[in-house]
Amino acid sequence: MPARPLSALRGFVFDLDGCVWSGSTLNPGAGETIAALDRAGRGLAFVSNNSRATGDDLRERLHRLGVGAARHVLTPLEILGDIIRQRFGP
Repeated sequence: MPARPLSALRGFVFDLDGCVWSGSTLNPGAGETIAALDRAGRGLAFVSNNSRATGDDLRERLHRLGVGAARHVLTPLEILGDIIRQRFGP
């Protein structure tokens, strides 16, 4: 598969735990990188394997840490819940 320059990509998905933040602190450069991608009009989404928090909880945490571009935040349980609801109903 040929490498594509980052400028050709329309969106990015970031893992939160250990990549965007460590504990209660943003990792160096994470906030600036996310803000630059948002200003450039790139789609942004965030995922976490944290099963104790909802996407809303994690979005609020990102906002408290200064990441205002966090609009789409998903956790595995929410994704699984959506799939179960789509396939089998409520």
